[in-house]
Amino acid sequence: MVRIAGALILICGTASWGLMGAARLGRKASDLRILLSALQIMRTEICSRLTPMQEVLKIVSAQTRSGVRTFFDNVTANFSAVGARPFSDVWQKAVDATPELNLDKAETLILKQLGMSLGKYDAQQQKQALDYAISRFETFSSRAEQDKQTKSRLNSFMGVAAGKFAVVILL
Repeated sequence: MVRIAGALILICGTASWGLMGAARLGRKASDLRILLSALQIMRTEICSRLTPMQEVLKIVSAQTRSGVRTFFDNVTANFSAVGARPFSDVWQKAVDATPELNLDKAETLILKQLGMSLGKYDAQQQKQALDYAISRFETFSSRAEQDKQTKSRLNSFMGVAAGKFAVVILL
C-alpha cells in the first residue's frame, strides 16, 4: 500500500512539473503578445496623437496587464527622476527591475534599446524605433507561440513519462 501511494505521489509530482513547464510557455507567449500590443499603443499615441511621454506611459499601463503593466508602472513611478537622469536610464532600470516580463536576453536587449530612442527624438524617429521593436517582438511572439504549440504537449508527456519510468525503476 505504501509503495502504491509513493508511486502515485511520484507520478503526480513529475506530471505537475511537466504541466508547470507547459504553463510557463503559455505565459511567455501571452506576455509577449501583451507587450507587442503595448508597443503598438505607444506608437499610436506618440506618432499620431503626439501625446506626451508621461501620459503615454499611463495610457499603456491602464490598457495592459500582467508583468507588462508592472513594467510600465515602474517606468511611470520613476518618471519624476527624468531631468536629473535621462529617460533611457529610467526605462532600462525598469526593464531590469521587472522580472515579471519573462524576457530572454535578446528580448531584453531590444526593449532596452527602444528606451534609448523614446522621448529623445522627434515623432518620426521614435516611430522608426517603435516599428523596429514591434517587428522584432512580432518575431519573438510568433516563435513563443510555436514553442507553446510544440513543446507544451512534450513537457506534459515527459513529466508523466518520467514519473512512470522512476516508479518502474524503484519498484
